[in-house]
Amino acid sequence: MIALLGDAAWARRYADARDLAFGAFLAALFDHYAVALYAVIAAAAVVVFGLAGHPPILLLWAALLTAGFYSFVEYGLHRFILHARVLCRSPLTAPIWRRLHYDHHMEPADLTVLFADPKTSVPLLVVLAWAGAALVDRPGMFTAMIATNFCAFLYYEFMHSLSHLPNAFGGAWLKRKKRNHMLHHHLDEASNYGIGSNLVDGLVGSAGETTTTRSPTVRDLGYDEATATRWPWVRDGYAKKRAAGGVVVAGRA
Repeated sequence: MIALLGDAAWARRYADARDLAFGAFLAALFDHYAVALYAVIAAAAVVVFGLAGHPPILLLWAALLTAGFYSFVEYGLHRFILHARVLCRSPLTAPIWRRLHYDHHMEPADLTVLFADPKTSVPLLVVLAWAGAALVDRPGMFTAMIATNFCAFLYYEFMHSLSHLPNAFGGAWLKRKKRNHMLHHHLDEASNYGIGSNLVDGLVGSAGETTTTRSPTVRDLGYDEATATRWPWVRDGYAKKRAAGGVVVAGRA
């Protein structure tokens, strides 16, 4: 039975997980309420689409649009939003950046921030669905884009979790994906922005092991002491989280 656990409860349950088989890995993912939510939204969109009698070809078009833009959206958001440090400059947006990315880079094995926060991911996916539907002005296209976008995000969560949770499955392709993401976290944060796809990284030369020298900002993303002195909200929030025991580290990351 799906547990629908929040961030902290899910992290505590799976902090000591070891070598999860494929079935156990999927069960673990869907125990998190956000993953279950994305799946429910995608399924509901398909049901609404079908009940409305829209032509099935629209689902194919939506899938093609989602797949075609996935690599560029993932790369662009990761590099130009999550690594830009713009959100740290306001007390209103600093907690969002902390939850979205800073905490995850400061401690990549912290399972409390492994999954995206639906308060930001759901609106983003809806906006992207609207943008895709605007390209194909047909009744039902927005609903179709909702279905395919949320399926794509489930794929993203699967691939991201695969890199951080110990598992006992996957061939060379999945292992290469995990290695690239670990390079992003532990060697050079300016490489391997793609998690589900390294297409754009490959095009711009940031895929794979681009350096052997560890970046000094691979953990703090350039939010150094000088930056924190000027805009302290991220630093202070993270310090409070650690002091309260809010970081739940996986046994192996």
